[in-house]
Amino acid sequence: MKKLFLLLSMISIVLGTMAEGQPNVIVHKSNGGFWAWLNLYNEITYTTSDVEGVPAQLNCFGSGFSACRLPRFSTYPSTAIPEVLSENAEIAITNAINELIAESELDGSKGVYSGRRSKTVAVARTSRKGFDTYFVNATWNYTKDGEGTMNIYVSQSNILNTK
Repeated sequence: MKKLFLLLSMISIVLGTMAEGQPNVIVHKSNGGFWAWLNLYNEITYTTSDVEGVPAQLNCFGSGFSACRLPRFSTYPSTAIPEVLSENAEIAITNAINELIAESELDGSKGVYSGRRSKTVAVARTSRKGFDTYFVNATWNYTKDGEGTMNIYVSQSNILNTK
C-alpha cells in the first residue's frame, strides 16, 4: 500500500510540473537599458485579472533600481484553482513566484537564457485537517540583456490531502 501511495504521489508531482495551458501570470521584461542585465527596472506594474482565461500581467519596463517582483496581492487570478485561496496560500504562492523569477535571473547571469523550474507549496488548512498543495511552474525565454517573457502556471493538487 505504501509503495502504491508513493507511486501515485510521484506521478501526481510529475504531471503537476508538466501541466501547461493558459498561464496564470505572465511576466514581461523590456527596455531595461544598461541595468537590464542586473534585472533592475524603473516601472513595475502588476495587473490582476478577474476574467477566467485571462492571465495576470507583471510588466517591468525601463532602466531603474527596482527588482522585477510580484507584490503581495489580495485576489489571486487563477482559472486552474476554482476555490478562494486563503491569505497564507496567496502569500506562499506569491513567494514561490518571486523565487522562480529570481532563479531565472540567476540562470540568466550564468548564460542560461531560457528554462523551466517548478516549486511545490503546501499550506496548512485552518478550517480542517490537512494541507492545500499547489504546483507553481515557470518557463522563461530571455535575451542576453535580461529582457523577455516568463509564463507562470499555478495548479492545485491534493497530494497531501489527509482526511
